[in-house]
Amino acid sequence: MKIPYFMLSLVALWISNLSADYYEDIFALTLILSIGLIHGTNDLQIISVLNKKGVLRMSATQSIIVYILSIFAILLIFYQFQNWALFFFLLISAFHFGEQHFSLLFDRKGIIRLLLFVIYGLEVFLLLFFFNATESLQVISDIVGYQITYQTLEFGLLINTGLMCISFLYFGLYTKELRINILFEFLVLGFLSLIFFTATLLWSFAIYFVIWHSVPSIIHQLKTMYNDLSKGSLLKYLKNGSLYWALALSTFLILVFVFNIDVVNYKSYLVYFLAGITFPHVLVMATLFKDS
Repeated sequence: MKIPYFMLSLVALWISNLSADYYEDIFALTLILSIGLIHGTNDLQIISVLNKKGVLRMSATQSIIVYILSIFAILLIFYQFQNWALFFFLLISAFHFGEQHFSLLFDRKGIIRLLLFVIYGLEVFLLLFFFNATESLQVISDIVGYQITYQTLEFGLLINTGLMCISFLYFGLYTKELRINILFEFLVLGFLSLIFFTATLLWSFAIYFVIWHSVPSIIHQLKTMYNDLSKGSLLKYLKNGSLYWALALSTFLILVFVFNIDVVNYKSYLVYFLAGITFPHVLVMATLFKDS
C-alpha cells in the first residue's frame, strides 16, 4: 500500500507552503544526503549476498573492483562528454526509478520490460522539469552548455506521456502482464505533478527521490538481506552502510567547502555527485531485481 507515501508527501507539501524557497532547498539537500544517500550505502553487502547465492559470475573481490571502477568511469564520462553525459544519466536514473516501481509487478522479461521502466522514469523527470521549467532548463544549460527550449520540454513530455499511456493500456489492461491498477498509477502521477507544481525543483526531486524511491528501495533491500522489516534489521542496515555513507557524504562536503560551491544555486554540481554514485547502484539493484 502506498498510503504512507501519500501522507509523507502531504507533510512535505505542507512544509513547502510554510518555508521560503531557499529553506526548501536546504531541507531537500538534507533529505537527499541522508535517507536518499543511505538507500545506496549497502550495495557492497548486497553484492556479497548475491555472490553467496551464485547470482554473480565473478568473485566478491572482482565485484567490488568493478563497482569502484564504475564510479570513476561515470565521473570521467561526465568530465569528457558533458553534452551527452546528462542525458545518459537521466536515462539510467529513469530506468532505475521505473525498475523500482514496477519490476516486481511485471511478468514479462526482455527489452520491452526495460523500455517501460525507462518510459515511466522519464515521465517522472519530465513532469518534474515541466512544472519547474525555468529552474530546470537553467540547470540543464549549466551542464550541457546550451539552452533547451520550453517547447522541446513540452513536446518531450507529450510524446512520453503518450507512450506511457499506450504501455499501461497494453500491458496492464490487454495482456495483464503488468499487475497494476491503471487509474491508481495515474492518480500517483497526478499527485506528484501537484507536488512538482507547488514545490521548488530541488524540494520536488527530494520528495520523489526519498519518499517514493529510496524508502521502498530500503524496504526491498531489508527483505532481501534480512528477510524481515524489524527495527533490528533496520539498525543493522544503517550500521552496515554507515562507513560508505560517511565516506560519500564527507567527500561531497569536502568538495563543496574546498571549492566554495553554492549547491543550492548551482545544482549542476549535485547532479555530478549523484551521477557518480547512481550508476554502480543501478547495476547492483538491477541484478537484485533479476534475482527477485
